[in-house]
Amino acid sequence: MVFDSSKNKYLKYTDILHCAFEFYRDTVRKEIKNERENGNNFALIDFLDRIEKILNKTKDYYVQHIGNVFKPDQDPNKLPNIGVLRSVLFVYHKDLERCKELLNRHYNLYPMGEGSIKEKSDITKELLDRIIQKPSSSSLASTEL
Repeated sequence: MVFDSSKNKYLKYTDILHCAFEFYRDTVRKEIKNERENGNNFALIDFLDRIEKILNKTKDYYVQHIGNVFKPDQDPNKLPNIGVLRSVLFVYHKDLERCKELLNRHYNLYPMGEGSIKEKSDITKELLDRIIQKPSSSSLASTEL
C-alpha cells in the first residue's frame, strides 16, 4: 500500500485538526457544564453553544479543504473562519508544549518518533506558521514613512 498518494498527502494535518478541535471543543463543553451547574448565565451558555457550533463547521471545512492552506498561490488568511482555526491550533500547540515540558522536566522523558507529542507539536507549529498573519509589505512601507 502506498501512503504517498495525493489523497494521503495531508493525512498528518487532518489528524492534527481532529485532535486540536476535539481538545478545544472539550474545553468549551466543560465551560458550558460548569456554567450550567454554577452560574446558569443563559447568555454565556448561548455564546459558548454558538462557539461549539462554529468549531464543528470550521473543523468540517478544514478537514475537507486542508489542501487550500498549502496552495502556494492562495493566501490562507483569506480562507473562511481562519481566525477560529488559528485560535484552535494556537491553544492546542501551547498545551502540547506544556506537556512536552512536563515530561522533560518532571519525568525525564523525551517523547519522539511517529505519533509522539513532539511530532504533533511540530506539525501543529508547521500549520500555525502557514496561517499566522504576517504584516503585508504595503503596511510595512507605510509605517516606515
